[in-house]
Amino acid sequence: MSDYSFDGRTFVIKNYLNQQTFSNFLPGLAGKKGIPLWAFYVNRGQGISGFGLQNKNRPIMEFSPANKAYESVGQIGFRTFLKVNDTYYEPFKLSNQKPHEMAIDRERFIIQDNNKDLGVHTKITYYGLPTENIGRRLFSYDDGGTYMRSDSLAVYLEVLETYQDIGYHIAPNAYAYQYTNGYLETPLYNSQLKYFDDLVPLLQIVLKGYIPMYSPMLNYNSLGQEQILALIDFGVSPTYILTEQPSSRLKDTDVENFYTTEFNLWNDSIVDTYQYIDGALSHVINASIVDRDVLALGVVKVTYDNGVTIYVNYTTNDVTTDDGMIARQDYLVVGGDQS
Repeated sequence: MSDYSFDGRTFVIKNYLNQQTFSNFLPGLAGKKGIPLWAFYVNRGQGISGFGLQNKNRPIMEFSPANKAYESVGQIGFRTFLKVNDTYYEPFKLSNQKPHEMAIDRERFIIQDNNKDLGVHTKITYYGLPTENIGRRLFSYDDGGTYMRSDSLAVYLEVLETYQDIGYHIAPNAYAYQYTNGYLETPLYNSQLKYFDDLVPLLQIVLKGYIPMYSPMLNYNSLGQEQILALIDFGVSPTYILTEQPSSRLKDTDVENFYTTEFNLWNDSIVDTYQYIDGALSHVINASIVDRDVLALGVVKVTYDNGVTIYVNYTTNDVTTDDGMIARQDYLVVGGDQS
């Protein structure tokens, strides 16, 4: 029996997490009193990868292109955690291997997950409500009740507390910081769809010295030295995802989008990159950022509370400062044990 079928006007995909990737938008037209809302979804995770008002430059949930959304939506998109008889279960996760499906209509799509072992059937429907004011309410329950976000928060906090000893989280919200041992996928750019002269790393300035921060996977660094310098500028440690076997062995798994992970291919590059970054960040472990000055276009000065200053030169020219010369696309550490 085919995994693809029509039920009337509805297109149904059985076990959609295992099928060829695709992406689509929900209809974005609103009624007379509504505000146009776009919603981008893929057949991975719980579907929704980004949504916002009018266009991609006004996101509520940041837009990612399809090739990145396939990889990230299962981690940073909508996720559901259920507690059944003291057992935690996350539906719509490929590694669970439970029967699931996606049903697509013109104005909505529905995903369902059926875990017979736990006696749990999860159904989620996505569609636009252009004239409704539901920003503070959740309607993902099937018992006919209405639940406030505070109810969901209480459940999330219980899960976080249960797993706080292994609390490495991808882009956690502020309420999760107290249970976070490491911040994964620390953002380095606000958007690669816009041109900008400089960024204000507000999140990194706040968290540096309190929660270790780790970069997006550098296997997929398309910006080269500029991104390595950004890690030093923001106080973020490098991260890779690696496998002993060739990446081709990941085909038809929930991580098949990681197309370059073989350790033997990355070993030398990882050592070189780590040593380069460690030459700067090893002097500010557990130190907090107290100031960040943009001295000129592409040249920044980051000051830490332990007396260390790190200059970063993003430009293609050597730059002279009061503390010495910074080579092009390089850094300079001053203070602490550098004196």
